[in-house]
Amino acid sequence: MPEPTDPTNPLSHFDPEVPMPLSAADIRRRGDRLRRRNAGLAVAGGVAVIALIAAPLAVLNGSDDTDALPPTAPPTSAVDPTDPAPSRTPSQQAPSDLVTTIPDGFPLDAGYPDTNEDRSPVTVERGVPTTAFDLCQGAGFAPGPSPTDTAAVELSAPEDSRGRLLAVLADEPSAAIAWQSAVDDLRDCELDGLVVTPRESPYDADLDSAVFTVQVGPEVNPSALGLDVYEVLRVRNAVYLSHDYGEAGGTAEAARAGVQVSFEASADVVTAMRDVFGDGSSGVTGAPDPEVSSPPGVPDDDLSDFPLTLDWPDTAEPEQPGIEGPSSDLELVDYQACNQALSIPGSTGDLRATYTNVVDIRTRRLLTFADAGAAVDFMSQARAFYEDCPRAPVGVEDAVRRLEVRDTALAGASFAVVDTSTIDGEPVPLIGLGVLQFVRLGRAVLIDTVANERSRDQAQEQIDEMSLASANVVAEMCRFTEAGC
Repeated sequence: MPEPTDPTNPLSHFDPEVPMPLSAADIRRRGDRLRRRNAGLAVAGGVAVIALIAAPLAVLNGSDDTDALPPTAPPTSAVDPTDPAPSRTPSQQAPSDLVTTIPDGFPLDAGYPDTNEDRSPVTVERGVPTTAFDLCQGAGFAPGPSPTDTAAVELSAPEDSRGRLLAVLADEPSAAIAWQSAVDDLRDCELDGLVVTPRESPYDADLDSAVFTVQVGPEVNPSALGLDVYEVLRVRNAVYLSHDYGEAGGTAEAARAGVQVSFEASADVVTAMRDVFGDGSSGVTGAPDPEVSSPPGVPDDDLSDFPLTLDWPDTAEPEQPGIEGPSSDLELVDYQACNQALSIPGSTGDLRATYTNVVDIRTRRLLTFADAGAAVDFMSQARAFYEDCPRAPVGVEDAVRRLEVRDTALAGASFAVVDTSTIDGEPVPLIGLGVLQFVRLGRAVLIDTVANERSRDQAQEQIDEMSLASANVVAEMCRFTEAGC
């Protein structure tokens, strides 16, 4: 078992003697995973979506998450990962009968798509160091005994980051030590704001198996959507580690559903492990029957029941319209920058609502796309649209419109645009603030806007208020993720 590590120091697992031949793409994907997780930690308690556009004030922004996970009881699986390392006896089978190399064609990437988000191929790599597999947010897997062979695969896509490692050891006792080492590292993992929870393993009792979930703690962000699922499995002298990250949700129910999804996804790998390293029996229960399972249905973009106006004020001053919508036919002012309108190509759903009161104008627009990749592309396009126009004349003598894009940490991805005007050459901005926030979750994007009489130095306060006001709307966007609600 590896030496005890400092859980606050992710480098305490690092072994400088072990080579780390990670490609640039590998490093980027690992960084993407950490950024997505850290984004959930950055917002204490809410998700953001709120907005409006008033003539010179046009801005876009984004929002976040769902409920958090309370710790659950330890698992009741055959091997309890909260117990001390059990004593183990080697198999009665002679060591010469053990398979110590991974055969060509082993289906470690079973169920993975062919390409990553950036269109690079998903490939199984042989002979990789075990430390390349993340445990405890950046700390690599250090099994103790040296493996005789390894293979690994990684996938990076919107709301779908996955990794698998297969390590083969010289004998069963060494594999048992390696298995327990991974279990201990996950069980003892401590990071601010994250809850690591052992879950009941769905695997058969004849296998050493442990399953953990990692979620943002409710005291940090009760609406964080990120969910990590780790599986640690041993078939004789072979150890299998799986890590799936997605936006399934922060509740205990979501965690249990995520465990089942991960278990079913690993079914073919575990079956192959039994065939190659074990007794040849599949032993996997609950795996989907390929002849019965049906492919995912076509996304339903009927938005008539989506609660787009949740938590908006329900009253307005006399002769003010207050809330209008939600409706797909409601007219909205174009999202403008440098006298150009933002293009919105290829949406499969479009729902709109406005709230109008004295010096308080808000809009919300929900756009859905065919898949998460299309939503990601639109977010990138919208951000570039505003970043390319930091300032422009507004048609009033010496007045200049300033657009500032700010990063926010909501849902799958988000950013805000702060829209103010100044007299050219004067440091003091004119009264009037517009904020647009773009928030993506799954294949949906929320554009939340607000315009009022605040000033630029109150922009962050306005963004925070928008995020809280739209938290329940963003939570409802879970229906547009692969995991659903």
